[in-house]
Amino acid sequence: MKVLIAYATKSGASRDCAEALASRFENAVLADLSKSSPSLEGFDAVVLGSGIRIGRAYRPARRFWKENQTRLLEKPLAFYFCNAEPESFEKAVQRNISQELMAHAVCVRSFGGIQPFSKSQTKEWMNHAAMEELAAALGQ
Repeated sequence: MKVLIAYATKSGASRDCAEALASRFENAVLADLSKSSPSLEGFDAVVLGSGIRIGRAYRPARRFWKENQTRLLEKPLAFYFCNAEPESFEKAVQRNISQELMAHAVCVRSFGGIQPFSKSQTKEWMNHAAMEELAAALGQ
């Protein structure tokens, strides 16, 4: 299965999670949405990720989701957010993912996060169990 993992990041947390998640798939392609807008052609499934700051997903992610909604509804789809405030996860999901995409998604998870404008020397903040759940939901 060829999987696109497209993400938006500011602190690097979403990129770190995308890389960790990619190791769970045999054929994963990573795309930083602040640098490019990848085509969905040729992918069997799509994972979309973004950091959350003040309740909002990053603009490149929101723009990609909106511009590609029709095509995203044609493939197995999963979302992850990197949010340092887990209690706000449900609100962030409701605020950032359209009802159509949410209804279509096989999995939506929080992968943890680091506080804005800080750097973590370790990756202990990552929620690996949530990564396993997302990969399993896509058949891996």
